[in-house]
Amino acid sequence: MAAIWAEIYRELAVIVLAAMPIIELKGAIPIAMAKGYGIWPSFWLSFFGSSLPAVPIFLLLRPVLSYLKRKTFLQPLGIRVERKISNNRQNIDKYGLFGLFFFVAIPLPGTGVWTGSALAAFLKLKFWPSVAAIILGNFLAGIIITLITLGFIII
Repeated sequence: MAAIWAEIYRELAVIVLAAMPIIELKGAIPIAMAKGYGIWPSFWLSFFGSSLPAVPIFLLLRPVLSYLKRKTFLQPLGIRVERKISNNRQNIDKYGLFGLFFFVAIPLPGTGVWTGSALAAFLKLKFWPSVAAIILGNFLAGIIITLITLGFIII
């Protein structure tokens, strides 16, 4: 019984790691593989964990930013977050949901579910199409990261 709980704890650790900003699945997949998980468990646990924040970020970002900008001591933080989101706005404005999909799918620093969800919320895009584009982009990013981790060269 203890072995089952130890395995559940290890899997939850990968999911939580993947749900964290900056790390997301870009870091969780290679770490899971380094910890002895196979290709598919590493991919699916990381994909699931990194996809989890999409809905809460989309639904809560605007109210949280509004709150931050109303509070004097938090106002600089709210403005900085809003400015970071607007810096990535041009591709989404130009290409719509395809831009959002590719923004999340390209596994570079500063792209991913967290930023893509924030962009979709900030730009007031439709909920379900945006979440679908974000999840599909995250799936493609996971495939790319898995292939890179396995040593395939992507050109």
